[in-house]
Amino acid sequence: LLDGAVVNADGTEGGGQVLIGGAQQGLGPEPNASDVYVDINATVGASSTVDGDGGEIIVFAAETARVHGDLTATGGPEGGDGGFIETSASLLSVTSTPNAGSTHGAPGEWLIDPDLIVVSGNSTSEVVVSTGTFPTYETDSFAIAPTIGDQVIEDAVNVNGTSVRVLAVAGSGSASPGTGGTTSAIFIDTQLDFNATVPGLTVFFESQDGDIFVNQPIINTGTQALNYQFDASTV
Repeated sequence: LLDGAVVNADGTEGGGQVLIGGAQQGLGPEPNASDVYVDINATVGASSTVDGDGGEIIVFAAETARVHGDLTATGGPEGGDGGFIETSASLLSVTSTPNAGSTHGAPGEWLIDPDLIVVSGNSTSEVVVSTGTFPTYETDSFAIAPTIGDQVIEDAVNVNGTSVRVLAVAGSGSASPGTGGTTSAIFIDTQLDFNATVPGLTVFFESQDGDIFVNQPIINTGTQALNYQFDASTV
């Protein structure tokens, strides 16, 4: 999706479904894209605009996905739960925070699904240049150790009232960034500061075939409890 692209699956009684690159985790009958790009000025919507649940937005690529635009699948302002948003690829870069929240229903979920991911204090692992054509990048460091900024994850909970699931799948990742290998891993290398004000929110870290390295504190100072879940060979 290039500069200015708009995909709208909003509905008055519930959000629709948007598949970009494939179905959920690439497991549907639809063909899967090898690479996906969502420009910083692109928008994708699958929200309920009146009364109903948010819909589903899937951004999937078998190899690389760079997701920089606005993804929204919120519940209706008069009632309805938040929707489901997935950003998934072997090598994944996400620099904007999706919104699957709800003001009058249960929170929706954002699934972050790479092979390996490093949660860092940097807002992005690459400099995005929006040109209106296929993107250019000032660095491709994310191909060595894909990173996601702490604020991108924090804003999902703190601003958008959206649960977050970080799922590192077995594949080309490694138990140490940049060394190669066949296991998945999640590295939390910066403090995560949550401020949960919506009930029912969850932050779930899962490494299917590897480890989770929690190298910094994870804190919630909000008025609502925040549920943490960790699932890995070693945490």
